[in-house]
Amino acid sequence: MTQLGRFCKAYPASRLREFRDWHEHRDQIQTKEWIGEDGSVSDEAYFFVQENLVVTDGIGKDEHVIFDAVTPEWRTFCLETLGFPADRLEQTAASRDVESAAAE
Repeated sequence: MTQLGRFCKAYPASRLREFRDWHEHRDQIQTKEWIGEDGSVSDEAYFFVQENLVVTDGIGKDEHVIFDAVTPEWRTFCLETLGFPADRLEQTAASRDVESAAAE
């Protein structure tokens, strides 16, 4: 069963691809019209950055995961480059540890 988070925000693939370590799990893309005949994914495709910073093809937090390499660099990219609202981040023990380390 699909788990819905409290918040997610849609971004075009072109914006997400600005992250230097971006890679997408194409086998998880459910919107097939975004995939060209050559297998490439359109820059106009939209994906959802979830509150845990995992990227999905749909609003479900745990389905069709396109990108899940959530690193401190990815977090910074989401907050500073994409403008993902910091107050919407999922508060987990791991995220609190990252925030504490960044503050030191």
